[in-house]
Amino acid sequence: MTANDAAQPASTRGPTSAPTGLSSPVAMMLIIPLLVLASGLAVGWITRLALHRSVMATAETALSQSTDRTRREIDDCLEQATPVLSALRAWARSQPDLENHTTVARTLLAIAHGRPGVAIVSISTPAGAFHAVEHRNHEWTYVHTAVAPDGSTPRTVSSFTIDRTLAPERQQDNSGFDPRQRPYYLDATRNRGRVWTDPCVFFNSGFTGITCAEPVSHPADASAPLVGVVAVDFDLESLGAVLEQVDTQFGSRSFLFTAERVLVGLPKAWHPPADPTGARHLLTVSDVKQPLLNAYFTALPTLSRQDQPQEPFRVVGGGIEQIAAVSACPIPGNGPTWYVGMMLPRDTLMGDADRHLNLSLFIGLLVLALSTAVAWWFARHLSRSRNEAAHARARAQEAEASLHDLGSYQLVKLLGKGGMGEVWLAQHRMLACPAAIKLIKAETMEGHDAERRGEIRKRFTTEARITANLRSRNTIELYDYGITDDGTFYYVMELLEGIDLYDLVAKHGRLGPARVVHLLVQACNSLAEAHDRGLVHRDIKPENLFISRRADEVDVLKILDFGIVRMQEPTKDMARTRHGLVQGTPATMSPEQATDQPLDGRSDLYSLGCVAYWLLTGQAVFTSENQMELLNDHVQREPIPPSERGGRPLPPALEAIVMSCLAKNPEKRPRDARALAHHLRTADLAGSDAWDDTRMRLWWEQHLPPQSLPTPNDGATQVFSPKTLAR
Repeated sequence: MTANDAAQPASTRGPTSAPTGLSSPVAMMLIIPLLVLASGLAVGWITRLALHRSVMATAETALSQSTDRTRREIDDCLEQATPVLSALRAWARSQPDLENHTTVARTLLAIAHGRPGVAIVSISTPAGAFHAVEHRNHEWTYVHTAVAPDGSTPRTVSSFTIDRTLAPERQQDNSGFDPRQRPYYLDATRNRGRVWTDPCVFFNSGFTGITCAEPVSHPADASAPLVGVVAVDFDLESLGAVLEQVDTQFGSRSFLFTAERVLVGLPKAWHPPADPTGARHLLTVSDVKQPLLNAYFTALPTLSRQDQPQEPFRVVGGGIEQIAAVSACPIPGNGPTWYVGMMLPRDTLMGDADRHLNLSLFIGLLVLALSTAVAWWFARHLSRSRNEAAHARARAQEAEASLHDLGSYQLVKLLGKGGMGEVWLAQHRMLACPAAIKLIKAETMEGHDAERRGEIRKRFTTEARITANLRSRNTIELYDYGITDDGTFYYVMELLEGIDLYDLVAKHGRLGPARVVHLLVQACNSLAEAHDRGLVHRDIKPENLFISRRADEVDVLKILDFGIVRMQEPTKDMARTRHGLVQGTPATMSPEQATDQPLDGRSDLYSLGCVAYWLLTGQAVFTSENQMELLNDHVQREPIPPSERGGRPLPPALEAIVMSCLAKNPEKRPRDARALAHHLRTADLAGSDAWDDTRMRLWWEQHLPPQSLPTPNDGATQVFSPKTLAR
């Protein structure tokens, strides 16, 4: 909106038209329920989608934990192969007397006993002899077979007595068992290393299992004849017991299968009835009459050999919805890859959530009915509200036109915003000279209580009056102050062209010692006048020290923001806000200010020392991100010298001055700002480059050349009026 538009009287803009179309009260009676209904449908859809994602995420977590537990249990079981084979290998290489069956049996029993899942431990010789202990029906038996010269294969099965001697139970003249023809023997001797067989039905015993075997030769002579093949067999039914333990913990159904869909581990409840003939064979999906298992393998995605769970998927079998998963389970020791299948009933995971969703749908219908009643009430009052709004707009337009008519300053450009309001580039209407205006608009205080608004007004007034009475050329100059009719606080001050010390270092890097001295001396000039008047600034920091171009001078420092200044006389509530909290900036706060002690000008000198530290190092004295820790550092921790912190040598005299300003005890700091300025002027800066007028001007031309200021004609402007004041 331009100034001419704003100044147009409301009476020339025509009467307010009657509401029509979608803005009519009748339309609103229809629109609001429809919007509520649409919103409810959208929320319901989003909720259902989120619920589905939640189900899958919860299922994925539960299934992942369950499969991890299953894999660990299986690994713990099958990893028994390593210590068993190691013990068998060491024993076989010791060239034992294999004809002493009692000693052989006891040795094998000692190796096998106490290892869960181990069903048979054996050694087979190149001559066809087979020695093994076998665990069946909770008892261990010793089995020995041999290949006689006539080709027969006699077999002896013996039990162990209490003193672990052998008691033959049964003998068989020709068992037909030659270990050299068994897959485990052939694979081990062919590969010359450890092998795992595919699941199979074991000879004679009839149970299904898997074998891990390796050949044994003499360790000192690789070309020596084969000593034998040692092997350990695992009963797959024991793996089913492992799965049942995991299912009990997680409420799931787990099973193991191969890539060929051979079931190597099943819960006992899923085992098919025993064959009347006693025959045993490997189970496949078709052998297990479980609709849920058939549905699982129907929905099963392509298997991956990666050792990570695949995405969960849905399975419906027997009228029950399940969340299912599959994860590869590589057998340790270069064994084959099996797969852990797992299913969780959806109701177990989300039964309560479904009930809550149905309840929310009922509540949504109730809300729709209430919205219809609200729409009727809203339509009834809509016309009245429209009329009131039209009158309010007219009054606002009249006030805006009055503002333009009364203004002495024209706001050209917003320079910045802060906690205390806004700063604008402005131009005096009559003198056409630029200025900066700091203001707090009335609407910015609407969210505060009366006490807080009074505190803001007091701080604003304090800053204006104190600044106006300070005459140092290094203190920002104030021209005018007041309050407009609409409650806007403002004061008019000189317009500075330059940069504050925080941005100076942040953008252009740390400063040389000579320039730091040049700037600190100017800061001392401003503080000396303030301290002479009994004032403590309390918020000296890099952001409040501004270097500027002033007429033909450059690098002129100005101290800003006297908004939280205090008299030096101690009072009970000194340095506290209305809530009892220390006021100021923690990064540059003196120890006495941080601990709510009486303050004098030496508190500002401590803060000025923090500014000098920033200029010399590009870092704050203390850097904790927690404000309470930062205040505690100022009170208790000794600062690192700036030469060490910045990683460059500094004139010792200058560093000593900075460290004296940062002394915890005010008595150990310079006695006042003039004394500090004297120390700085007389400090020996030998070895550092001088900061003379030529270098100053060259730096400003390169980094901050003169800028042309915007004018009111550069675009749409705002008008600020100090004509009507409340003082």
